[in-house]
Amino acid sequence: MNMASHIAKLLGKHLVWPIRKEYHKLHNFLATNSFGIRFYDSFLIRSFGWDHPATTDISDHLVTIFSDIVSAQPKLIVELGTRGGESTKTILAAAAHSGAAVLSIDIHDCSGVDIPDEIKRNWTFFQADDVYFEKTKFREWCAGRALNPVIDVLFIDTSHLYEHTVAEIKAWAPYVSANGLMILHDTNLKKLSRTHNNAILNLGWENERGVMRAIEELVGKRFDENDFFVDVANGWLIRHHPNSFGLTMLKKLPKQ
Repeated sequence: MNMASHIAKLLGKHLVWPIRKEYHKLHNFLATNSFGIRFYDSFLIRSFGWDHPATTDISDHLVTIFSDIVSAQPKLIVELGTRGGESTKTILAAAAHSGAAVLSIDIHDCSGVDIPDEIKRNWTFFQADDVYFEKTKFREWCAGRALNPVIDVLFIDTSHLYEHTVAEIKAWAPYVSANGLMILHDTNLKKLSRTHNNAILNLGWENERGVMRAIEELVGKRFDENDFFVDVANGWLIRHHPNSFGLTMLKKLPKQ
């Protein structure tokens, strides 16, 4: 929910469009002119250009997502939740460095995302419920492409609801490879959140710590998602960024 929707609840529905229009004008002006992201990697440049305006809640985390995926040198990446494709293009740009296959699943049709052809060839999109897809089609999809059903990077950015996130982790985490990586967005979801430099205000909703609670259940530990933190628990190295509704990286550690 954006700022216009919140204000409209207080002042009346007739103000929705004017307020929304002015808010987005200010939001996009600030992000585009002062707080964008500079890309140098050739695959990112082809996807976003030299400068990418930080206009969404995921923009703040693109550098982290890209660098962590490149470092993982993956063969297979699974993305749960595509939306407008900002994370998808970042994942595909990172995947191009290792030739990884990328499978994206979203309950909505996101197949029309504008992706450069040279990285799109490694992308497969399915419109489906991601938990149901794992049960019915994932292994079949891997077999059809001569891929082992082993996920080197799992990216989750879907409903942000506790029960659904628990189901996703239960379904997909067992496929994460030794030394594999699981990345979850919106691990600090709340009504208001700022970018790392406090420049852009994002508006969200209260999900009762849904995603973080699911992570806590996985690793058996309680965290304060309002702070940057790092920890080792239940076989995972956990690193958390609280800005822009939170991004949490869980790296699977080798069994002792």
